[in-house]
Amino acid sequence: MLKMLYGYGGQYGVGAVPDRILLSWVNDPSTSMAVTWRCRIGAGDGKVQFAKSSKGPDLKNSTYEIIAEKQLLTSISGLAYYYSANINGLEPETTYAYRVGNEHQWSEWNYFITASNEKKPFSFIFMGDIQNDIRSIWSRVVRKAYSDEPNAAFILYLGDIVSRCKDAKWGEWFYATGFIHKMIPCVATPGNHEYDKGKICKHWPKIFEFPKNGPKGFEDLTYYIDYQSVRIISLDSNAKLEPQTIWLRNVLKENDNQWTIIAFHHPVYFVSKSRDRRKSRNTWIPLFEEFGVDLVLQGHDHAYIRTNLVKSRNNKFNDLKSNMDEGTIYVVSVSGSKMYPTVANNAIMHRTAANTQLYQIISVDNNTLHFEAKTADGEIYDAFTLTKQSNGKKNLTNEIPDIPERK
Repeated sequence: MLKMLYGYGGQYGVGAVPDRILLSWVNDPSTSMAVTWRCRIGAGDGKVQFAKSSKGPDLKNSTYEIIAEKQLLTSISGLAYYYSANINGLEPETTYAYRVGNEHQWSEWNYFITASNEKKPFSFIFMGDIQNDIRSIWSRVVRKAYSDEPNAAFILYLGDIVSRCKDAKWGEWFYATGFIHKMIPCVATPGNHEYDKGKICKHWPKIFEFPKNGPKGFEDLTYYIDYQSVRIISLDSNAKLEPQTIWLRNVLKENDNQWTIIAFHHPVYFVSKSRDRRKSRNTWIPLFEEFGVDLVLQGHDHAYIRTNLVKSRNNKFNDLKSNMDEGTIYVVSVSGSKMYPTVANNAIMHRTAANTQLYQIISVDNNTLHFEAKTADGEIYDAFTLTKQSNGKKNLTNEIPDIPERK
């Protein structure tokens, strides 16, 4: 009992050395960075030391230091303090070294790079549901994605990161990602498995620090991040749609970014009829079409589907037209081991896959967005390029490799 209380419980028990270190954003990615971590109780106040990265080993001689906030979390892995700190006032396009802890025990030095405050090319990775076999089977997927795109600006997760709100499951995820999120920020939208008895998992607000620009009551769940000409919007498809929809209209209306990407967990165009989400489809798609949303990323259905540009005809969302020059592209993907069969609407689903673990890399360069879906071993399974003209008109070029669909 004493061991569990003080941090030695289980395979992912909390100890004296700071662990579960993760980067994310609360404020402008070009001038800020948020970092969270945990330590066992009794570790004292948490601090972040940071400095512009140098070519020599004398990092600690030129550091700034800030005090972190801390919250107590009780789990089978032991009593732990979760720390969070927001580093502000940074310079754009600058590499910083940082470490977390205090005088009694520091982490290793890691680094991060701030975003540009101008339109410049960048790429990011996104992952569909993980959920099961995180350590044993999913690990290789995230590590392959990182080896393919080590300079990714961030990794976006589409919910169901874990199967249950258990500390050991989060421990598996941190084990699988290793050092990756100590250097590449994480962006995430919640899935149904991040909920427990109608409430968001107690780990979520302690592990993740996201912008607080969403509707009241949706902190760290519904928010947007502007990154170098792209607005990334997270919606919580588990929760009430009405307050999010009012907020979403304003966020889309006031958006002056060149590209708009929306992420949420439950697909509006389903893989299986038994999993249809008619309410979110009828509520959100009119806004997507009114404001010209470019790309919608989703999970939940444990298969891969991707449309061409899709737009409703006569405002009837059961009457759809697959286009090459107007509308929105919808993607559903899965990166974990749990799989469902594909029963898709073939009229709009341009590329599908079953029983296939995938990761996706999206690259943005001014008026061009390039998308690649890759299998766990790095083979390109699907690809397209979306080009946007100055008047907002779009042009879709499919670049699907000459390999059969995985049914």
